[in-house]
Amino acid sequence: RGDGHGFVVSQSDMEGAGSGKMEGRPIDTIGYRGMHSYEIALEDWFVPATNLIGLDGGIGRGFYYQMAGFENGRLQTAARALGVMQAAYEAAVDYANERKVFGQTVAEYQLTQAKLTRMAVTIQASRQFSYDVA
Repeated sequence: RGDGHGFVVSQSDMEGAGSGKMEGRPIDTIGYRGMHSYEIALEDWFVPATNLIGLDGGIGRGFYYQMAGFENGRLQTAARALGVMQAAYEAAVDYANERKVFGQTVAEYQLTQAKLTRMAVTIQASRQFSYDVA
């Protein structure tokens, strides 16, 4: 039983694409810049059946393929977030060890230690949770 959707692979310079039109533009996103999102519009665009993901077995399976892709995408998003968290933590530790206030480093103050500890615990808990769901 299928969902009525399918996935196809197509290139903008595909031979035999006919007189159809493909237009696209990048979507301006905030935050992480390592992966880009695009909006694509197709008009009278022909894609041969051989470009269907899963060939005949892929007919009506597009939704399920998309959901499987989301699973990996979410793990990748979690891994990127952990990397950003770790880098921010390391930058905060470096700053706390270098910055001096009233004759001692910021890292020597109890409140700074508590905040850095909370950051480290949150990072480790997030990392363990990500490992668990992977």
